[in-house]
Amino acid sequence: HINGIGSLLMNGLNTIFSERGFDAKVYGHPSRTAIKMGVAQNVYWEFLSRLVDEKNILIHRPQFACYAHTPEDVEKTVVAVGEVLKEMGFK
Repeated sequence: HINGIGSLLMNGLNTIFSERGFDAKVYGHPSRTAIKMGVAQNVYWEFLSRLVDEKNILIHRPQFACYAHTPEDVEKTVVAVGEVLKEMGFK
């Protein structure tokens, strides 16, 4: 379960980052991942701050998948990330 949830999150975030033109990449083992940013540090921190402040979602380093996470949780996270990136002007 943990590997599956972590893989869904990693793949979902990498897809939305790519679709929105946000230069960042999730890497690592699916149960414990991190985000490598290619964007300027201030842009990355704005993204993380908005995600927490506006969507109540915390992603950073490391990210842990756990038994409590569901595929629906992952979908909500990926959608929220896409919304924040769009609000920030990424495609």
